[in-house]
Amino acid sequence: MESIKLSRLTEKHSKQNIAIISANQSGILEKLTFEALFKASHEVTCFLKKYIVNSHNCIGLLMIKHVFIPAIIVSLQELNQCFIFLTPENVNDKTINTKFILSIDNQLPLNGGFIMKESLRLSTNIEIHLWMNDYYIQETLHYYKDIFCVMQTSGSSGENKIVRVPYKCIELNVISINKHFQIGEADTIYWGTPLTFDPTLVELLLGLLYGCTLYIVPEDVHLNPTVLHRVLFQIGAITCLQMVPSVFLRWTKQEITKILLDSSLRILILGGEQFPQEIIEYERKPDMKVFNIYGVTELSCWATIADLTVHTPRDEIPLGTALDDTYLEISNENEIYICSYTRYCLVNENQKPKSPFKVNSGDVGKLCNGILYFSGRKMRIIKRFGQKLVLHQVENVIFDQIGLRIRLVFSESHKKLLAFVLIEGLVNEGLKHRTLDKIRVKILNIVPEYSIPDFMDVVTHFPLNEHGKINEKALIKRYEESLHQSNHLQTVAENFTHILSEYLKYDLSGNLMKFQKYTLKEMGGNSYMTIQFLQTFEDKIGLKVPENLVKLLLNHTIEDCLKFIKENMSFKIKRKFIDDEALLANKRIPQLQESSIWFKYNLDGCVDASPLAFSFKESKYVACGSFAHKFVILHSETGEEYLKLQTEQEIAAQSTLSECGNYILVGSTNGCIYCIDLSLKSIRWQYQTGQQIKSAACNCSSTAIVFGSYDEFLYCLNVQVKLVWIFPFFLNACYS
Repeated sequence: MESIKLSRLTEKHSKQNIAIISANQSGILEKLTFEALFKASHEVTCFLKKYIVNSHNCIGLLMIKHVFIPAIIVSLQELNQCFIFLTPENVNDKTINTKFILSIDNQLPLNGGFIMKESLRLSTNIEIHLWMNDYYIQETLHYYKDIFCVMQTSGSSGENKIVRVPYKCIELNVISINKHFQIGEADTIYWGTPLTFDPTLVELLLGLLYGCTLYIVPEDVHLNPTVLHRVLFQIGAITCLQMVPSVFLRWTKQEITKILLDSSLRILILGGEQFPQEIIEYERKPDMKVFNIYGVTELSCWATIADLTVHTPRDEIPLGTALDDTYLEISNENEIYICSYTRYCLVNENQKPKSPFKVNSGDVGKLCNGILYFSGRKMRIIKRFGQKLVLHQVENVIFDQIGLRIRLVFSESHKKLLAFVLIEGLVNEGLKHRTLDKIRVKILNIVPEYSIPDFMDVVTHFPLNEHGKINEKALIKRYEESLHQSNHLQTVAENFTHILSEYLKYDLSGNLMKFQKYTLKEMGGNSYMTIQFLQTFEDKIGLKVPENLVKLLLNHTIEDCLKFIKENMSFKIKRKFIDDEALLANKRIPQLQESSIWFKYNLDGCVDASPLAFSFKESKYVACGSFAHKFVILHSETGEEYLKLQTEQEIAAQSTLSECGNYILVGSTNGCIYCIDLSLKSIRWQYQTGQQIKSAACNCSSTAIVFGSYDEFLYCLNVQVKLVWIFPFFLNACYS
């Protein structure tokens, strides 16, 4: 099949259909129709022809995502040029051989002989600048005939590779994928994958080949999961979402539930990492399609697809069957090879490879009736105490038994097995260590001795690398830092500069005057580094970072950020640390004496809040809820049930007895606060807020209560469930 150039295809789409939308939390910023896209592409073509005379150059694109990138790429293909997306970090990388660079910034950190030749204004907000290197020497090993774009990847070996992607290779892949997705002009795709990660090409070409709308957001929106949810599904109405699982799971359980049950989304595609088992357990609307996709950059982009729309057992999530023009091989060592007779990419200095083209994925799997199943990453199989240990399998056992996502990392330099447990919102140090103690005991009882980690820690997120995958090096660094932690950083500002220093490799604490006039970007910061910094900062201070500080961090100087912190977050941080290794060394946990237990009651789930003891009609009771959606009131002396309720979501808040003594009030993670009538033994009323409630309500009068929600508001209600007042809690969600 002969490829048709993108310029010819975009001409055929309905001219007034929207090709791309840019939006933020305030609304739609900019729209571009296909007619406007084609017009902009023609302008770029005329502009580039003045300086780029020869075909088959690689043009560097040093720019953030904006509405004119598709037009630029259409123009480059029309001129028989390929492109590579650059970042401030790799723009001077000598392995990337470019003579020309297009940017939207007229001041660039370029070494060598790059000179800005001319500029072209595409809109009031976007102007592109052409840079040319007069000292460029064409190297024969980097030729770009028939190449659509160039990608960088670490590959299965961990070494950096330059991958040249022919247009036919990626085009056939997108056509094959869309046989499953059935995307058309009525669809809107979130173009959210980083430009340097090859799945971004799939999103882009789905838009250009099939005439649907691409939807982009600014960097500060993408970094904030709550704001991103609002912009994608309330301001916008995206129908197709492709994401790396680690990025998707930044959303809360409530947000994920809303996406799958009550949003415009009809296609969810997760790839680039192992498919999260817990996603299968979520209830979904009938027309929602869910796909697991798998592939390697060296044969860009996807190789297999599994339709998980029909419920799949949690322990059997396949990578799926091979896409068109692709086939699979499993070696004697169970390594997965991705192969093709018609599709190929050129890696480093390699010219056109022999047919068939084969890539060792670095993963281990099995083929059953043509369906591929993932067994683990080859590099994630280790030997410990003489036993072969598949880290992926141990993670699955722990998830199946205790329902927690865990990442195991083996540190070669320390010869230790490290375990990082993902628990959303657990920022209190004391509670974290008590939780770890409970998890340790459970793990000791469910995995073989040679699988028990040497070190455990709780994380509220998994750090991501530049491609949005779990960054194991960052987790090992977290372990190393824990060995030297101290209690000397007391203020939020001190923690801000200390953590930022770690990510930027500058000593801000000792040289603050030198660096405070610079922005994060000027000091080498990028979007994924910012995500990691913000999440680590939140862990340290025990608070969600205010949106205003995120904006300052992205667009203003370090001095502006510190000024905001000192004016709005001027409190001290208290921390305590314990010796995890000493605790793990002592595997014999003393058991409670049976004689000390008055009674037991099984709530079938984690109990996150303290029970409430109270008196009612001359009797004493205990009220408590659990993550199993259960709430009970028990006689404190006998343990007999006085009341038992099934709620819609987990109970993670402590109960409150109303001042009149007739009602119990308790919040839930679905954002509801329940008023329970003790006489009638039933729910008298419930009130819905915007997000989960984990704080206990307070009595402010004999007939009214005050409580907080994660939606960043304080509420006052009277016993007739009438809203007395609502007050914005500007800095953060209300935790207590």
